[in-house]
Parts: sequence; C-alpha cells; structure tokens
Amino acid sequence: MTDPGSSTAPLPAESTGQGVVEPLRVPGGGLDPGAGVVEPLRAPGGGLDPGAGVVEPLRVPGADAATRAWAALPVLAQAFLVAALVDLLARVLGLFGLPPPIDIAEPISLLGYLPHLALVLLPVAVLWRRPDAAQATPLVLWGAVALGLAELLTLPLTLLVPLGADMTLWALVGVLGIAGGTAGYALLALGLADLTQSVPSQVQLGLSNVVLWVIAASAILTTLLGFVVTPVDLGDPGLNTRVQLVNAIGPLPILAAAYLARIVVRGTSDVRRPTAATTTATGAVLLKAFVHVASLVLALVVLIQLAFGLAPGQLGVGSSLVFGLLGGVADILLVAAFALGLADTSVRIPGAGEARHPTDEAVGGREPLRWPAPGGDVPVYRPIERPAAEASPEAEQPAPGRRRGRASDRPTKSNESKEQA
Repeated sequence: MTDPGSSTAPLPAESTGQGVVEPLRVPGGGLDPGAGVVEPLRAPGGGLDPGAGVVEPLRVPGADAATRAWAALPVLAQAFLVAALVDLLARVLGLFGLPPPIDIAEPISLLGYLPHLALVLLPVAVLWRRPDAAQATPLVLWGAVALGLAELLTLPLTLLVPLGADMTLWALVGVLGIAGGTAGYALLALGLADLTQSVPSQVQLGLSNVVLWVIAASAILTTLLGFVVTPVDLGDPGLNTRVQLVNAIGPLPILAAAYLARIVVRGTSDVRRPTAATTTATGAVLLKAFVHVASLVLALVVLIQLAFGLAPGQLGVGSSLVFGLLGGVADILLVAAFALGLADTSVRIPGAGEARHPTDEAVGGREPLRWPAPGGDVPVYRPIERPAAEASPEAEQPAPGRRRGRASDRPTKSNESKEQA
C-alpha cells in the first residue's frame, strides 16, 4: 500500500523495496542525470588533467642514468664489468681460496683490493672515454685488455694449481701471468708514444730518464736480493729450476711499466690531451718511482740487519705495508688518468670560461701543428695562410704615391738629372 500523499510510484508487486536506492529526482519528477557522478579533475583552461589520480611508480635514484650509461658502453667494456662483479662475488663467498675484498678486523685491507679492481676495469675506463678506441687507439685498448686479464686471472689460476701439486702447470700459469702484464704495459706505452706529438722540455726529458732507470734498477736489484736472502730449495733440482725461472722473469712487467712511466712523463705537456689526464698520470708514475726506491732501500736495510744477525723490526714491516698501499694508490691514479682522457686526442671545443690554446684546431682559425722530430725546434704557431689565388685585390695594389720594387729602382734626383741630360 502506498501513501496517497506520496509523489513516488508504487513498487512492483514482486519487489519488497529492501536494498533499493531511489535515484535523485529534480523538481518536476525527472531523474537528475548528474546525481552520484564525480566530476574528474580539470587542468587550468578546462581540459582534463591526464595525470590526475595517477600514482607514479617508485624509481631508484640514478637508475635511468645507469641504464643509459650501460647501453652506451661497447660489449667489451660490459664484459669486463661483469667479470669484475663475478670476481667480487667470488671473493665475498671465498671461492677458489680468494681473499675477501675487506677484512672486518682490518678495514684497511680494502685498500689492497681497490688497486686490483681498478686494473681489472682499465679496459672499461679506456672505452668509456673513447668508445671507438678499437679503431682510434688499438694499441692502448689491447694493452688495457691484456693487463686487465692478467690481473683478473693470475691469482685464481695460481690458487687452483698450488705450489707443489703440478710444478710444470704452476710454472706455466706464472709465466702466462707475467707475459700478460708485460704485454699490457708495453702496449700501453707504445700506444701513448704514438699519440704523444709534443716536444718535451729538458726538465721532462731528464725526469723521464730518471723515472725509467729508478724503477727498472730497483726492480732488478730487489729480485737479486730476493735470490740472495731467500734462496729456493724444494729438495728437487727440477722444481727449484722452475721456481727460479718464474722468479727471474718476475721483474719483466715492472720493466715494461718503467717504459710506460717514461712515455707518460715525456707527454706531460701534450696539449692535444686533457691536462687533468696527463698531470694525473705523471703524478701516478712519480709516486710509483718513489715506492720502488723506498722498497729498495727497505730491502737493503733488511739485508744489512740479517748480515749482522739482527731480526727485522716492526719498522720494516710497517714500512712495507705503507709502500704497498702507496703503490696501489699509484695504480688507481693511472687508471683514473685513462678515464680522464690520457689516450684521447679527439678535437675538443673549450667550454665557457675555459682557457683556449692556439693548438685547438676547432678554435682560433689556426692550422694543425706540424711537430718536428724529437729534439728539434719548438713548433711555431702561425695563422693559416690563404693560397695566392684567394688573395684580395687590395693586397696586390701598392699604396698611393709608392712604387713597388727595389729601393735602387725608385726615382731619385740624381737619376732625374741624368735622364734630362
């Protein structure tokens, strides 16, 4: 039954009316078309806001930049990055007997792992700075690859073939590791020598020779002292020979690194490469030379102590640790120099506020330098000379009131009197 005064229509017979929500009605009995409808947010100007109500997904800071950087790297650089990550995981898990990257009891041990990681990533540094290094600087790239592989694989392979298990295989692994390091440093030196076109100053020439002989002599003398202080005696002449062979050729990578140090110092003033890179590399090799000299002096002190029957004190052990850490810092700086562009001679346009040098081929309208042979005269910077055909007509016309030619051909009072006579 319905109320006679009610304005609503009666419900159907089969419906009880429970749970039914009557729509709102406008005055006059019609339904309100906008009842219960939520208007969407509108942007200023009347259009719908496409981002209204949309929740942005969470993003890791720097993830997009890292993805773009990874995609921009050549495949070879990506391979070395993966290899460095695998090496780190193997050290963390203690696989193959590899030492951990850091000892919790001695956090300073991390400084011993970082130089190893830097040398493994040397090909990445070269390719990151110059993705076309395979075509532009092939010697530098393959030298970095050889050095990175030697640093990555020598220790795991040596631990897999321990001393005494198979001496022939052990010696072969040692020889391959030494050969890889020697080839790496030698190729890097040859590649940088090809890129260096500046004439070093007399100071740089002298300093480069000092660095070369200091590193080479210290490496050779240290090896000889090792034979004297700790002779090899495994009870088998054949085993002794193999071990002595590996120890004898051990300084070869250091000799190649000494040659690389000489090339780096001679190219310190090369303006075709970034100054930050050449300066950093020179500082690295000078620090390396200091470490070698200090290590040689320390070895001589220990030898004298042993000769007089004295045990080496804690000073010798602590000094050896400090010198090892400084040598690792030098390796890190050298890799950083390659990342800064030590092997990059591409034309570079100076930025705003950056000093412009006349050797910048893209700036200043000057010709590329024609460097003389080593030891020749310092090159002279001069503007590009236009061909004679392009010379302006005004340059060919003499100044008003003047005649071209020698001074003796110019008319004088004596010549005019002779002509009148």
